[in-house]
Amino acid sequence: MKKLDKYVKVLGLVFCFFFVIGLLIPYTGDDWNNLLGHNGNISIMIKAAIDNFNTFEGRFFSRIFDFIFNYYRIFWAIVNAFGMTFLYHFMHKMISSKKSFILVLIIESLLLVDKETFSQIYVWITGNTTYFIPFVFMIFLIYINRDIFYLDSGSNTNIFIKIILPLLSLIFSMFVENVSVGIIITCLLIIIYRYIKCKKFDYYMIATMIFSTIGLIIMLNSPGTRNRIDDMPEFSNLDLISKLFITIPRQLNYVFVKNSFLIFLLLCVIDSYILKNFKFLKKWLLLFFMNVIPIITLVLNQYYNIFGHGIKYLSFLLDCSNLLVFVYWLLFLIVCIYLVVRFNKRNNNKLLFFFIIALTNHLAMLISPLAGGRTSFLSTIMLYICVIILLDGLQLDLLTNKKFVNFNIACCTILSVVFVSYYSFCHILDKKRQNFIDEQVTLGKEEIEVIMLPEFYLWNANPWNDWHLYTFKQYYNIPDDNRIKLIKFSFKK
Repeated sequence: MKKLDKYVKVLGLVFCFFFVIGLLIPYTGDDWNNLLGHNGNISIMIKAAIDNFNTFEGRFFSRIFDFIFNYYRIFWAIVNAFGMTFLYHFMHKMISSKKSFILVLIIESLLLVDKETFSQIYVWITGNTTYFIPFVFMIFLIYINRDIFYLDSGSNTNIFIKIILPLLSLIFSMFVENVSVGIIITCLLIIIYRYIKCKKFDYYMIATMIFSTIGLIIMLNSPGTRNRIDDMPEFSNLDLISKLFITIPRQLNYVFVKNSFLIFLLLCVIDSYILKNFKFLKKWLLLFFMNVIPIITLVLNQYYNIFGHGIKYLSFLLDCSNLLVFVYWLLFLIVCIYLVVRFNKRNNNKLLFFFIIALTNHLAMLISPLAGGRTSFLSTIMLYICVIILLDGLQLDLLTNKKFVNFNIACCTILSVVFVSYYSFCHILDKKRQNFIDEQVTLGKEEIEVIMLPEFYLWNANPWNDWHLYTFKQYYNIPDDNRIKLIKFSFKK
């Protein structure tokens, strides 16, 4: 009971952290557009989503929820906090470890996702709604079917939930393309795993997969999607090989270069395999090959994240479009897979399940002109689950050391305080920006000075192209004819 109470407290802290963050963050980027023209009227929102379906993109249901969550911000903050809490609970259940360190490590993994992912998924309402909400549905499918990984009798999922899953899958498959593919692959894997375990087909999950596929097809064949593809001819007109030359290095960047903490954990696992199973020259050569470039890259990546620019003579290591860098990370991945297949003896079926989902998401992005932290989030979480399962399976004494656990708890606490303090500052600065703009508009100034919000861990916090400039003016009630001048913030203003 005490352990349960402790775990409930952890879940409560996760909820409170993301709820507070959700209340503090300013509206940014596409949020401005999603706040305009409907005043919370659902019928107007639906009509606008239909227009969007026919003109810009097929993400019909995500557009409706974008309107709702941006307008009813407190509702979004609650839903997002519940979603993040469920994600934490899901990862804990899938990793299936009783170690206190693993509980803390999952929190660290969520907080230490790369900067772009954090800003696009956690603190950008439109990005969170479009990419994270359907992702929660996807992991819910895995959660209610988690018995496929164990030897118990079978799923005890409520029949009502099974019946409504197909309808929900149709809705969530019309949120965003890469997560829709993830939902379909998840359904397929559950069907296969359950057939292997029980020697029978899960017809409820087959129906869910069919409805997910229908939703994806409708979205991809919408007039809006076709128009959007036509608006990106420089990519869409390329042949498949040319697209792969662009997108494979890009995806390697998001898998390895940007995910510093993930690669750090993976190195811990791989180095343990090497130290335990190899001797003499082979051991030292493997350690050198698997560690030197990744460690330098991790340091460079953190330097870039903090200071906003790279180190001149080493910045090429952060770009997988460089042939040598690309080849290295490709070989690194091959060696990692070989070592895991050869030396990991636990949870291989579970590892394969999550690795296939992660890999499929990256493969889906190989034919897409869009990429970013938001599109890689699905893969990032699946890979974190794989790596933490492997780390837990090493049975290292350090992972049960009380001082080590307390040190990591202190790190999580400091990180949480830093994030809350930073977004509190952004919240205050955003209010100051609003008031400063209102004062200038009232005075009839032709050039409106706009205080810039920091772009650090915020996504498109300032207008940067013609469309965002237009929606920015509309949101802040700045006349169309007025010029905008971005200025650095100053509390003297």
